[in-house]
Amino acid sequence: MSAYGRVAPPKRTSATPLSPRVYALPERVRKDPSDPREAVLCVPFGEAGQGQLPEEGVKLLRGIFNTELERGLTYPQEEIMSDDAFASYFLGYDLIVGIFLPSLPAGIKPTEAGTDISLSDANVDVTSLDWKKSLACFYYVKPNYPGRSSHLCNAGFVVPDWNRGLGLGGLAGRSFTHYGPTLGYAGSVFNLVYANNVASLAIWQRLGFTQVGKIPNAGRLRIAGAKEGEPQEAFYDAWIIHCNFAERQAKEEAAKKEVA
Repeated sequence: MSAYGRVAPPKRTSATPLSPRVYALPERVRKDPSDPREAVLCVPFGEAGQGQLPEEGVKLLRGIFNTELERGLTYPQEEIMSDDAFASYFLGYDLIVGIFLPSLPAGIKPTEAGTDISLSDANVDVTSLDWKKSLACFYYVKPNYPGRSSHLCNAGFVVPDWNRGLGLGGLAGRSFTHYGPTLGYAGSVFNLVYANNVASLAIWQRLGFTQVGKIPNAGRLRIAGAKEGEPQEAFYDAWIIHCNFAERQAKEEAAKKEVA
């Protein structure tokens, strides 16, 4: 739920459920012969997606998110979330979950831009997954503002500790540039991207998002790597980041034509 209570999302142009989408893992992962994973399948859950996330998946996501809150580095909340609080905050609208694919069906060649594919064609049954082994990343998408500004969405991204360094943040970001407009949003606003979150800032800059404002001392966050006896917290600035989806797509297509 947003700070404004329950806000109606924009109307989609199609009533067809959102399709899962397969994305190529970054090249550095694909070149590792010891890593059998070939791609990530981004699966939408919620009213516009493939039904509700199985309870085993919900429990895993809640635990990972609460661990992220306890770290105190990226989200503003200080208290871990109960089952109901997590369901309201993270599962109340649309949820995108990235699942590792150990193999691909014949004829499917994933790209970094993503390719639509059904769960059956991807040979994925979400009710029988080993979620701890399969989970790559996840994020929510919901209106950032009510009423006359509900065409702008917000999203919150999480990559589990054990999956960091694989380029999954960028992969999730690329999938968001597809699912955000597909859900009917004209653009997105990230309200608090803290200055200590260097990786996130780099991802959005690389994807063509714009830093439209900075809030000084917006977050009292823990200091990563602080030792006992040293200061444990500090205030960090936060960036407000915006993207107009149509303008971004137009720029991306123009850049492709120039290369061609």
